Amino acid sequence: MQGSIMDTACAIDTGSYEQSIDMGVLPLSLIKNQGQGQAQDFFITLIGCKLTSYTGELWKTFDISFEGPVNGNWFSVSGSAQGVALSLTDSAGESIYPGGKLLPKNIKSGNNILNYQFKIVSDRTPLRAGEYQASIRFKLDYY
Repeated sequence: MQGSIMDTACAIDTGSYEQSIDMGVLPLSLIKNQGQGQAQDFFITLIGCKLTSYTGELWKTFDISFEGPVNGNWFSVSGSAQGVALSLTDSAGESIYPGGKLLPKNIKSGNNILNYQFKIVSDRTPLRAGEYQASIRFKLDYY
């Protein structure tokens, strides 16, 4: 048995903590001709959000950043596939860059659902069919 006790504005729903997103099978011709594949939605659900800490500190906003291996402005992939990377966007279609923080969001009491999309994009190097994978971490800072 193990665990931890923390005082944070929100908890991360267990279904959001470690996600595996199936990007499906993409024809090489789609990436070659359109430069990208179809977008895949994913969500991060924050639960039990509160505006005051145990010590009385007020939490008003948070920011989120995504970290992982970098390929230019995208996240790199590993595996036998070549010539592709992962693009990440927020619900407004704004690009999210590896390690960059998004604009702060207001904390709403209760539950908050954060919407994002991944898609495979050409990194403008020679394409090769194959399998790929990536690990991307997200980090929340409250203030």
